[in-house]
Amino acid sequence: MPIVEPVIRPPAEAESFLLQVTLGCSSNGCTFCGAYLKKPFRVKSDDEIVRDIEEGGQLWPDTRRVFLLDGDALAMSQARLLPILKKICQAFPRLCRISSYANGYNMTQRSDSELKELYEHKLKLVYIGLESGSQLLLNQVRKRATVREMIRAVQRAAACQIKSSVIVILGLGGRRYSQDHVRETIHALNQMQPRYLSFLTLMLIPRTPLAHEAKEG
Repeated sequence: MPIVEPVIRPPAEAESFLLQVTLGCSSNGCTFCGAYLKKPFRVKSDDEIVRDIEEGGQLWPDTRRVFLLDGDALAMSQARLLPILKKICQAFPRLCRISSYANGYNMTQRSDSELKELYEHKLKLVYIGLESGSQLLLNQVRKRATVREMIRAVQRAAACQIKSSVIVILGLGGRRYSQDHVRETIHALNQMQPRYLSFLTLMLIPRTPLAHEAKEG
């Protein structure tokens, strides 16, 4: 059950069974992110995923939580993702929750009935990187999902009983856009009303476009 490195997961998923269904991120263009710089996006084959699920079920049958790697598992079509969720539920009889990172555009492209199907098969939590509520800032850092898409994603997920954990990056606007970053982020969060909220501090990661921009002043 090899995992293709590098991978990242939320701290809250420390005790979860990590199931890699995609490699990298389908966007992989955010100027601040260095997580998948040398890891082209692809969806793993069904055979690979099923083998990992079956092996995990044999080794850790009492697993209660599963987290889907990598950064963009919901980029998979509903037709491919749903059988995988069903297989996970079969392999882990004590399973309480499946969770995943999610992009706003991948959530909003699904119908309400599709989101309800995901919830019924134990996908109960998604982690969404809002980063900032300022569309100006998101454009500058080349975030693919828009503020409006991410607000709608959280609202529609909640309507289908899927909880959201939203991530904001402190310092993303620098001094120049600090006030806009704070004001617009508060506005977006008030519309989202996520179940969980976390704040990360901006780190300039070597070889990322944002680190280069900062070096150039």
